[in-house]
Amino acid sequence: MIFALRELPLVNSAAGVPLRSRPRPIVTLYVAGPNGRLVGLDALVDSGCDDVVLPHTALRSLGFAPGSGVAGSTSGVGGRTTTIYHPVRLEIRAAPNDRVAWNATVGFAQLPHQLALFGVAGGLEFFHATLNVIDRQLGLVPHPIIPLASPCVSPHVPFGVP
Repeated sequence: MIFALRELPLVNSAAGVPLRSRPRPIVTLYVAGPNGRLVGLDALVDSGCDDVVLPHTALRSLGFAPGSGVAGSTSGVGGRTTTIYHPVRLEIRAAPNDRVAWNATVGFAQLPHQLALFGVAGGLEFFHATLNVIDRQLGLVPHPIIPLASPCVSPHVPFGVP
């Protein structure tokens, strides 16, 4: 599966002024929870992130009950936060007939930015990943150990729709 890197502005944090753009490895991660609704989230592919981490605001859209899940604590560049873990079905698509779906336990947290994080546990651990910045491509090849699931079939629900 080949994905084009996305150009994102590099912003001067003090002035809030865009300086230039940088290619970033971002994929749309489709997530299905207990209500079966499919939510699409843009996720930064991050080999330095231990887990797949989604914004806590997606919990309701996916059908998780308030207060449910297994709580943990995570830390990163944005500081320390509480993370709630739930089992979900994930899917990535490079093209209509080039997609893979699998089951994983992922974290939900208050993220300091707009992107979900496609980290190692539940995500990159199931792929051979190649980042080619010169050609502006990300390659993700599913590994045979991936816990495959049926492709997500429910209608796509834009993030933020209850």
